[in-house]
Amino acid sequence: MSLASSVAPAPRVGVLSHPWVRFGIRRLGRLLVSLWVLITASFLMIHLIPGDAVRAALGPTAPADLVATTREGIVSRTLSSGGRWLCTDGNTPHRQEG
Repeated sequence: MSLASSVAPAPRVGVLSHPWVRFGIRRLGRLLVSLWVLITASFLMIHLIPGDAVRAALGPTAPADLVATTREGIVSRTLSSGGRWLCTDGNTPHRQEG
């Protein structure tokens, strides 16, 4: 019998040695990877699927200036609402922009 087989391994010490902490870290890592895949896939679908949502909503005979104005309004509202979402705690009521 060798000396290495008769000696028990030293017990782990510290926060990362707890099985629930390791489980939580693994789950958090998987969550972050899943979110990254979801966000990337939705971004690619929005930008790679052919067609123009504004042109489809307004119709093929809509004037070019109306299409441009509508597209600009959608982009500005999306960016401003996203900025408000990122910069607040989510409980603050916001003024509705019309």
